[in-house]
Amino acid sequence: TRMREAIDAEDTGKELEHLLGQLRDAGFELVGDTLKTRPRGYAADHPRIDLLRYESLRVERGHERADWMHTPEVFDRVRDAWRAVRPLNEWFGTHVGPPGEPCR
Repeated sequence: TRMREAIDAEDTGKELEHLLGQLRDAGFELVGDTLKTRPRGYAADHPRIDLLRYESLRVERGHERADWMHTPEVFDRVRDAWRAVRPLNEWFGTHVGPPGEPCR
């Protein structure tokens, strides 16, 4: 898949690792559907084999119920989360593209 090709490539794969590390540090969790084994055609010792196992990939950050959720502060928090995820969305747009479209 285009996502795996981008993860496999040295420059774009390392860029993705860096972006995901920043998001983890900001409290986001990497989630998605994964294969139980390595994808066909990739070595078991590939430096990004854990990422290559993903069939779909996204980040999310949960919140415990809190008073701020019922105040205008919720808009600031949602905006800040969206801004934090923007570089990842841009990475996908640039290196993977939308479904059915060729990679740019």
